[in-house]
Amino acid sequence: MFQRARRGKVALRLALCGQSGSGKTYSALLVAAGLGGRVAVIDTEQGSSELYSGLCEFDVLRLDPPYSPQRYVWALSEAARAGYELCVVDSLTQAWSGEGGVLSMVDAARDAKGTGRGAATRDPWGEPIRAHYQLMHALAAYPGHVIVTLRVRTQWQLVSQPFSQAQGAAPRAVRVGLGPEQRPGIECEFTTVLELSQNHVATAIKDRTGLFGSRAERLSQATGSRLRRWLDADWLAGAATTGFTFQSALDSIAACGTMPSLTRLWARSSAAWKQTPWFRELSNAVWERMRLLDEQPAPDLGDWVEG
Repeated sequence: MFQRARRGKVALRLALCGQSGSGKTYSALLVAAGLGGRVAVIDTEQGSSELYSGLCEFDVLRLDPPYSPQRYVWALSEAARAGYELCVVDSLTQAWSGEGGVLSMVDAARDAKGTGRGAATRDPWGEPIRAHYQLMHALAAYPGHVIVTLRVRTQWQLVSQPFSQAQGAAPRAVRVGLGPEQRPGIECEFTTVLELSQNHVATAIKDRTGLFGSRAERLSQATGSRLRRWLDADWLAGAATTGFTFQSALDSIAACGTMPSLTRLWARSSAAWKQTPWFRELSNAVWERMRLLDEQPAPDLGDWVEG
């Protein structure tokens, strides 16, 4: 039967991707500290997570080669069995391109092709991709929050030569940016995907929470706290009665062209905003708008504003 859609308590699926040195492990543990609960870390990076043991309390499982998807599934099941509310997988890239990962399994299947009965029709990608799907299912089914880190690789695109050049000229490869070093489309498996730059600043590639938008920010424990408030369903009843969304509130602030209009917006909306998990972000947006308007007197925001 069809039933009325109702949002229950949601578990986070967060992916942090970036180059070496961009702070993926560090940021993942900061966010984990803000989310709270017992934290397990599946470490495939030679114990790099333990360098940051002072950020929050966590238990670590060092996963050595081979980095097969089946071993990741086993590690996730052990974390679930032990009752960890949050599991950090650092990193998920090894399950794809690391020693014993999917690509290694494909190479091994190709090497074995040509031997045995039915070799001519054997698909070297068949079993590795099935193992990868099992890993994705294990991530989705984990009974708690999951944060994964992903290395990135340079992405290239073939571009045709200009028409003025000789016909038949070969297309040239053009760098179009960076992408997660995992199976194409891996972003679909996560609630939010953030890309970290070399100065540890995160930008959203995909964001179903609406908390990040287009702005860049350094991840912190406060980021984890914001995500936790969004994940908890308790605020929904209050937010439903206010008749606005996070983005619509930001749009209302941005639309204020004078200080009096901003003051009126605050007087009209601040009480409703305080009932939502976005109050800190909205109040900071008001302060930023005040700075841009650069007019006095400023509205009296009182003790509600943080930062």
